[in-house]
Amino acid sequence: MSGEITITETPTACAGAATSFVLRQIAYRAGTLAPGIQDAIFHELHAAEHGDRLSVVESWFARRARVLHELGYRLRYRRIASPTRELVAWVEAGRGYRGAVLATSYQRLHPDATAAGELIVHAVGVVVEHRAADGEDSVAMIDPWSRTFIGPCSLPSTLDAAHAEREYQALAFHWIGWS
Repeated sequence: MSGEITITETPTACAGAATSFVLRQIAYRAGTLAPGIQDAIFHELHAAEHGDRLSVVESWFARRARVLHELGYRLRYRRIASPTRELVAWVEAGRGYRGAVLATSYQRLHPDATAAGELIVHAVGVVVEHRAADGEDSVAMIDPWSRTFIGPCSLPSTLDAAHAEREYQALAFHWIGWS
């Protein structure tokens, strides 16, 4: 995982924390990440009022898109309902310039967990991570509830069932270039 990008653990704003990580990861890949400058904006997503559900993150992004653009973040998003495998393939094809936040069922994703999963509004982020050891890129997943980074190349087998239970809802983010 990129050393500059941390995962924020949150029980109340998984969609926001995952989005924050995904956007920062894309910016890191594009060479525009400036830690400290954008931190205040991204920190907003870690609060339930801005990040507890995909729809709330959408509203946040619509309000903050202009500021992000002015800070060098040339990003767009779209709300989609796409099977997990297709969405992961789309992220992977973007070679680090794409990412997604998937609405998931915590209980399906972590069947052995003891937390009250039915009460958790859960989401995970999917990005492409550059592995310094072999120089290859591969898909990885972050889970803000448990503050875990899963990957590269080892997405959990339970991801599709967890995403399917939430009707394959996701936010797909992509870099649109430099100006």
